[in-house]
Amino acid sequence: MKVGKTIEKKILPEYFKAVHHRKKTFELRKDDSDYQVGDMLKLREWDGEKYTGNITFKQITYILRDCPEYGLIPGYCILAIQPRLWEEQYKSQPRVVLDGRNKK
Repeated sequence: MKVGKTIEKKILPEYFKAVHHRKKTFELRKDDSDYQVGDMLKLREWDGEKYTGNITFKQITYILRDCPEYGLIPGYCILAIQPRLWEEQYKSQPRVVLDGRNKK
């Protein structure tokens, strides 16, 4: 999947924690940022008054739009999100530490 643009959004602490810990794998958002599959969401935790400093990145893998018959209000969309694909691939790779002691 190609990585598109990065879109920065605020997110409240209760939702930030759920997204960060992969319990919440979607975002219901106003469809105001030309979201596309492959775009990165930069989600910055916002406590209602200020940013907390916590940030997480998620990649958009699917977008549900224009479904008023299922209760999705026009002008809103549901974004399926997951960790950045390269990050997941990196985490799953075995790591080797080379410190010079392995030389013959």
